[in-house]
Amino acid sequence: MNGTERKARIAAFNRRERITKLAIWLAIVAFLIIYAWTWRRRAPWENPGSVAVLCAERYHQARTLADTQVVDVAKPFIDKADLVASISCGELRRAGRIK
Repeated sequence: MNGTERKARIAAFNRRERITKLAIWLAIVAFLIIYAWTWRRRAPWENPGSVAVLCAERYHQARTLADTQVVDVAKPFIDKADLVASISCGELRRAGRIK
């Protein structure tokens, strides 16, 4: 094996290694983009810890009509900056967001 042939083999190996690394990074970036896109497309009431889930838990715990009426006017919030915080459990139930 002469010097030129050896350099060509090393260059080919380096090219293959770079292409492999690039493919791995592109796959990771594509996965993160797809994950973020699907996570953002979920309806807010499907997210664990959302207002609708909290309301559904309260409705499940209600045993009497009076308990249900108390839950109807409740406005649970997760974060003070959350805009959905002003929606009551009763409004969500009437809109069909709570099953």
